[in-house]
Amino acid sequence: MDLITIASWVSMSIRLSIPLLFAALGGLILFKTGVFNMGLEAMMLTGAFLGFYGVLITGSPWVGLLLAIIGGAVLGLLLAYVTVSLGGNQLVIGLGMNFFALGLTGFFYRMLCSAGLLTDTTKTANFSSIHIPFFSKLPILGEIFFDHNFLTYLAILLVIFVSWFFYKTTYGLSLRSVGESPETADTAGINVYLIRYVAAIVSGILAATGGAFLTLTQVTRFSENITDGRGWIALAVIIFGKYTPWGTLWASLIFGAGFALVLQLQVMGVKIPIQIVQMLPYILTIAALIGVVGKVRGPSALGKHYVKN
Repeated sequence: MDLITIASWVSMSIRLSIPLLFAALGGLILFKTGVFNMGLEAMMLTGAFLGFYGVLITGSPWVGLLLAIIGGAVLGLLLAYVTVSLGGNQLVIGLGMNFFALGLTGFFYRMLCSAGLLTDTTKTANFSSIHIPFFSKLPILGEIFFDHNFLTYLAILLVIFVSWFFYKTTYGLSLRSVGESPETADTAGINVYLIRYVAAIVSGILAATGGAFLTLTQVTRFSENITDGRGWIALAVIIFGKYTPWGTLWASLIFGAGFALVLQLQVMGVKIPIQIVQMLPYILTIAALIGVVGKVRGPSALGKHYVKN
């Protein structure tokens, strides 16, 4: 590959990593409180559909993003209520949400098609790239670093903020203590339920934003199961990133590079069966997890229901 092709691949890798990064950061925040968010796929899929629907009816991607955020917050609240308050099995509830969102978004999408509001090729307005004077026109570097939409830059800033919040603030310390030992945190006067509820809502918002990124910046349309397992890959990103914000960023970029490689190979006309090419990101996921199994420890109370005495 020449330098221009490599620059295009790196730029594409960044773009394709952002949905994973949003979802993984959301999952990480809730994981740190001791609650599994197996519903990341549902939140991403809901965000993708609501983002597309908002643009479809108003023509504004901002409305689409707002609807996605609201939808994600509602799912996060629902997840918190069922798992934190009712004590439902976190894995089962998350799986159920994923199947429910897949069926519901597909149902409403087909309703819109039946009503004649859209077709499989309908595209909508989207968030365009922010062109930074001088920097965006730099050869190679301009395309890689300075030709992205605001959600891309927001995701990077969130990594910095979440890292600072986790390790430099008392609130972050409280959040992490809830995930390590909710009993001890409760004894210290920390409201375990409140922290888990807030974390679940934030988790839903970020994951839904990751889904909305797909329909508001990348493909600018919706199709059934558009997330295509990215919520599951986001879970792998969290583990591969060793449950840290910066690790999550680098892991997202690695997986994004895998997706970009698939597209790059197709553009270059490499004679590889399409099924093999499409499997590459998921093969990378499995290989990455095999490499960290037994070497990464999550929060001590992860997945354990807590009942206040």
